[in-house]
Amino acid sequence: MVFNSGTLLPTLAIALSLGGEVAQAQAPKPEKASITLALGGVSAQIYYLPVVLADQLGYFEEAGLKVSMINTGSGTKALQAVVSGGADMTAGSFEHVIQLQGRGQDIKAIVKFGLYHGNVLGVVSHRARDYKSPADMKEWKIGVSAMGGSSQFFVALLLAKYGVKPDQVSFIGVGQGPGGIAAVRTGKGLDAIAVTDPTITELENSKDIIVVVDSRSLEGTIEVYGGETISGVVYTRVDFIKQNPITAQATVTAIIRALEWIKKASIDEVMAKVPQEFWTSRPELYKVMLEKSISGFQHDGRISPKATEVTFDFLCKIDPALRDAKLDLTKTYEGSFVEKARATLGLK
Repeated sequence: MVFNSGTLLPTLAIALSLGGEVAQAQAPKPEKASITLALGGVSAQIYYLPVVLADQLGYFEEAGLKVSMINTGSGTKALQAVVSGGADMTAGSFEHVIQLQGRGQDIKAIVKFGLYHGNVLGVVSHRARDYKSPADMKEWKIGVSAMGGSSQFFVALLLAKYGVKPDQVSFIGVGQGPGGIAAVRTGKGLDAIAVTDPTITELENSKDIIVVVDSRSLEGTIEVYGGETISGVVYTRVDFIKQNPITAQATVTAIIRALEWIKKASIDEVMAKVPQEFWTSRPELYKVMLEKSISGFQHDGRISPKATEVTFDFLCKIDPALRDAKLDLTKTYEGSFVEKARATLGLK
């Protein structure tokens, strides 16, 4: 990535590793050897772990790709980049794929990299005494990563379950990383903040916030979203897929290899592979983040119809533009690339 960046078991592990490399060597060359991938945030977010690892482990390179990642700072900017042609693909929220389809944009997800959304709602410590449930948040100022992003959807959906309408709170886009941390610490009047790691764990660890709702697990995801949803995906324009099917396949295969690697790796092994600047100043804090989030990346990369429906259903509750939309949800994703990747790699 351009960041500006027993005997049987060992034998089996080697065979699987070599099998992936041989499969890559036999694959046809991508139509585009160099691609741009817009991230709906910054690469240091745990949310993008499989994408970062696909590069750091050399899987993109072995697939014949040079991937330049664009840190856009927000999912909204990332989707704008792919729609405008400023990026070939985007790694971001599946909600955005559905919304774009609802607006007539021919966009599809080609692989899932994140199982859980990872959004966390934290109440600023001095307001903790005023909070018993989300019903208490009327007239509060709530920081989110970006307006129209997945963290705002997360809060809006949660509030709706407690009878609080979106216009009864003030949403403020504060960004991830240093921006989100500063927004809490510099007295900008926030009552709560909803973002992902590493921002949320940094604020929790320093006791700037009290975590009240957490979607970094299946339990928390079901509590907020009503079931297992689809979180992080790689998506792109349908015309790009049609013109560059080998490039799309190479990208998906690299992500699937990263997901399989994560299933077998220890937390320390993961830390050894991500860029050191992600954690060098706070290794123990980064380790805590990984431990809380790693289960969200231990899956097969498939986008299931049921999870697609759950994602659409919760979006309809908070996005008026989708409530009467007649969408064919099968058109929001292309599953053949994942199936081919898993078959090529000898995976079920």
